[in-house]
Amino acid sequence: MGLGDKIGDAVDDIVDGIVDAIETAITKMLAGGASSMIESSLSLFKSGLKIDDGSLVGDNLTTMPNDYNTDVWNIVHVICTSVVAPIAGMILVIILLYELLTMVMEGNNFREFDTGIFFKWIIKALCGIVLISHTTDIIIGLFAMGNDITTAALGKIMDKDMLAVEVGTVASQIETMLVDNHKAEWGILIVFLLFSLVMFLVMVVSLVIVMLVVISRLIEAFMYIAIAPVPMSTFMNREWGTIGTNWIRNIFALAFQGLFIVVALGVFQAMFASSVQGLIDEGNQQAPDTMKMYLSMLTCIVWSVALCFTTFKSSSISKSIFNAH
Repeated sequence: MGLGDKIGDAVDDIVDGIVDAIETAITKMLAGGASSMIESSLSLFKSGLKIDDGSLVGDNLTTMPNDYNTDVWNIVHVICTSVVAPIAGMILVIILLYELLTMVMEGNNFREFDTGIFFKWIIKALCGIVLISHTTDIIIGLFAMGNDITTAALGKIMDKDMLAVEVGTVASQIETMLVDNHKAEWGILIVFLLFSLVMFLVMVVSLVIVMLVVISRLIEAFMYIAIAPVPMSTFMNREWGTIGTNWIRNIFALAFQGLFIVVALGVFQAMFASSVQGLIDEGNQQAPDTMKMYLSMLTCIVWSVALCFTTFKSSSISKSIFNAH
């Protein structure tokens, strides 16, 4: 072998080494990006959408309106008792006068007069006054019922660790698998990275939507509480009482909406953890099937989207059960 051939071989070895180094670097970059996205997605699952005592979702689901924020509650309470309650008192007077006139005229246009109607009217007046003066206590009691059930359901779900693996370990296993088994397979690596990116974005959107629904539920509760004395004042009349009845139904729907959100999150956690476990198991195989891994990631994405729709519908589901509108 001549000197030229040796130089040619040396150049080829150098070029091959450079190409191999570039391929390894790009592979590690794509694999690292994919594993980083998966790690972030699982971190959101375990810390953001995980419903327990210390989580963002769990704390807001089990917080009573009067305990959520002292300043907000004081504002709502002042509006309820100082602004709306006097108006409700005027409405109650009108309703009681109308009720008295109706009761008197029911006796065949004053021909059959029963003095017992005045005792009934007095009892109705006292009940109306009690309802208006203790509106916030009644509302907190109704919310406490739904809160107790939501807390109990939350406790049952907390007993089960849906994803009993370390997030960093999963990400490291996936990165190692991609580097070892799919070096320079750019199509597989790019598709895996895209799936990981979509999975992360969907998890972020899911967390935002769940928190939006949970916080909106509390804000809606404050609005119902602020105007509470007005529907409370209508209970003493059969015709007007439908206003108060529908208001009570909406309060029950809000109180129990937390339970439906817990159910939706519980189902999501179980199915999402199952899909992630399938991704981990397939990645640990000697010859992992990339198509099965894609399907596992796609299942995670689908369940996250389903969580968004179900959480949005939790309000309408709760209202349909209590026939509120």
